[in-house]
Amino acid sequence: MLSLTTLASTISFAHNIPQFLKVYNTQDVSSYSKDALLIGIASTILWIIYYVINKHHVASVVTVLTLLIDLYVLYLIIQNERNGQQDSE
Repeated sequence: MLSLTTLASTISFAHNIPQFLKVYNTQDVSSYSKDALLIGIASTILWIIYYVINKHHVASVVTVLTLLIDLYVLYLIIQNERNGQQDSE
């Protein structure tokens, strides 16, 4: 039977897919706030710790996938910031 934690983490992951695909295809992260993303990453890490401690293995894996998406977007934001600094020099 599907646990509530697995269902919630899967829905949370699934709702990020369309935005991730848009970012992946366009490389445009201009609509993202770096600070908000960092807070989200911290929260996601705490959820992963909770799921691992409570042995919610599927929810842990799904939440790690969400973390990977967030880290990819953060990488693009940092790359854009670096490119912007190089352009202004």
